[in-house]
Amino acid sequence: MCGNLFEGDDLATVNELRTKMYITLILLFAIGFAIIYAIMLYFGAGIYLIIAFAAGYFILQWYISPEILKVASKLRYIGKDEYPKLHALVEKLASDAKVPVPRIAIAPYKEPNAFVFGRTRKSATLVVHEGLLQI
Repeated sequence: MCGNLFEGDDLATVNELRTKMYITLILLFAIGFAIIYAIMLYFGAGIYLIIAFAAGYFILQWYISPEILKVASKLRYIGKDEYPKLHALVEKLASDAKVPVPRIAIAPYKEPNAFVFGRTRKSATLVVHEGLLQI
């Protein structure tokens, strides 16, 4: 395995993944806009109202999605003293990738899983399931 994800052959894989994520994001926005457009046209709204409503909807969704995820996942934020090895690993990986260190939270689930969410890199939260910590 390559020491740095952004070196060598892995760079092509990262770029492919990034491209696929952008395409997926664009398609999701297009589908959402199309649904809102169809509903509002059905009720006789004008195009400017439709665009304003769609923009407001997407801004609201962007703003509240992390909060919904926090509540739905039953997250518990941890300090450096609780899992020092995990914090050290995350700090090293963030430093190697030249990104801000995310906050770390534990989710009370037995499945070994981890994910990151947030609005920006600076507001990112790394969520680790308890099952992953037991491996």
